[in-house]
Amino acid sequence: MNDFLVKICAFFILTGVLSTILAGCSGRARPVYPPADSVRLAVVQRQDFVNAYLHGRWCDAEVAFERSIGNFLAQDDFCGAARNYILAYKLRSYSNVDLPELLERADELASLDPECAYGKQESTGLSVSKKDQHYLDLMKNEQFSILKNELKSEDDPLFASVYARKAARAALCADQPDLAEELVSTARDIDARQGWIVFLIEDWKLRKSMASSDQDRQSIEKRIDLLQKQIHVCPGVFEDF
Repeated sequence: MNDFLVKICAFFILTGVLSTILAGCSGRARPVYPPADSVRLAVVQRQDFVNAYLHGRWCDAEVAFERSIGNFLAQDDFCGAARNYILAYKLRSYSNVDLPELLERADELASLDPECAYGKQESTGLSVSKKDQHYLDLMKNEQFSILKNELKSEDDPLFASVYARKAARAALCADQPDLAEELVSTARDIDARQGWIVFLIEDWKLRKSMASSDQDRQSIEKRIDLLQKQIHVCPGVFEDF
């Protein structure tokens, strides 16, 4: 019996030694001070901030916004923190709320890193991506039918929603109300599917401006009021609508 126990102990000791050797050889040994999980969540928290904002959960958006910035700064990533403020500015501007102090804060953070690409050019709209420029050119040339079809196959729903409304306004200015109506419907379909209350309010505001009768306008106004009541306002960057 004693010999059996000795053999069992020897087996486990040998197994432990081999495991230690293999772990060392494979380089899979756990670091002494592993990075905090929260630090790696900065980008995820930024996405949470955008989603919470568009869903009308502005207190949640505020929390995710601040946590994301804190975790970017904890990594010495001032560009990442600056990007948060630019996103916040753009999201508010989509609801026709201008908060230049957000851009000032973004520029302040970006200026602390000479390699940061997020500065005044992006925050003021001077830096335009190829995709942005493509859609802007379609609007400029009043090719609204082509733009509408391309937006329906756009992979980024946020991008498609924003540009569908921009194109609808441009179509109205170009005296093409039917296409404007179709573009608003495109935006509304996206926003309803995503549950983006903030953008749905903008869709219906645009529809109200296109309504042909007082009765339609009053009905849409009631709809907008009910949607606005779903916004959970929070003191801070997102304290009013």
